[in-house]
Amino acid sequence: MSALELWFIGFALLIFISAIDVWLTSTIIKNNGTEFNAVVRYIYKHSGVRGMVALKLFFFIFIAYFTAIQPVEAGGKIDLYAIFYLDFMIAVIMLIMFRDIRKTPGFKLRRVRNVFHEAFDYRF
Repeated sequence: MSALELWFIGFALLIFISAIDVWLTSTIIKNNGTEFNAVVRYIYKHSGVRGMVALKLFFFIFIAYFTAIQPVEAGGKIDLYAIFYLDFMIAVIMLIMFRDIRKTPGFKLRRVRNVFHEAFDYRF
């Protein structure tokens, strides 16, 4: 597998993790929880989820430029360590957010099995 293919895998993983991050952040804020990142809190307050997605898009372009485009133009190699480090870092932050969302008043975490049974209402 080439370095470019590995970079695309890491970048796709970054996009997936960031989508979950946007969902968790909006869930926390909608349920009167606290978002500790002042920039995200300001963007969500003024432009909602669209603003957060625009911020993530800027983030993706910034990362793509400095990990793949700029190094190749300079005659170097694609920086795989940076992209996978960012994946790991954002995943750890999401685990912390998941812990915080469980403490948010008004948010009730339900098991998947219970949601499935409520959706289909099985009676045995």
